[in-house]
Amino acid sequence: MKYKSEHLPFLIIIILIVIEFVFFLSTDWGKNCRNRLKGNISVQNTTDDFNSRCPATKRYFFALNLQNNPELIAECKKIHEHVYPEFSLDLTEAGIANMEIYLSGDKLFMVLETGNKFDLQRDFKKLGELSSQKEWQSFVKRFQDTNTPGSIEKWKEMERIFKFGQSND
Repeated sequence: MKYKSEHLPFLIIIILIVIEFVFFLSTDWGKNCRNRLKGNISVQNTTDDFNSRCPATKRYFFALNLQNNPELIAECKKIHEHVYPEFSLDLTEAGIANMEIYLSGDKLFMVLETGNKFDLQRDFKKLGELSSQKEWQSFVKRFQDTNTPGSIEKWKEMERIFKFGQSND
């Protein structure tokens, strides 16, 4: 099939769009978007760049007390730079799209973003039964100011007392 010279710019644009789309699908963003579009996680607008493309639908907020020991807190920060790969995979399989943990003094604050089908009690219980999760919890418990064994029991869900802006919740 012969193409006329005036068609060449359009062909180049189409080829570039296809290449960009294939590249996007090979990235983590693309993989997470595909999972979300399959129904594991649905769409809601947020300001974060990643979430503005394929955001989760439920958000949970938790707090956890750490041992009031600057050396332990520094070590806790360091180990969270390199969590077990199995840990991240387990979170994804449980329906958790995003997890962020923030530190303020001797307190941790966690934000979970999940899909519609996620049930906090059920899915955290399943997560806690996995060997990689048990190993991780055993490893990090020395930083935490709690004696409870399970992750869902350690992290205390926070109550929202103020909200500004529009959203679906």
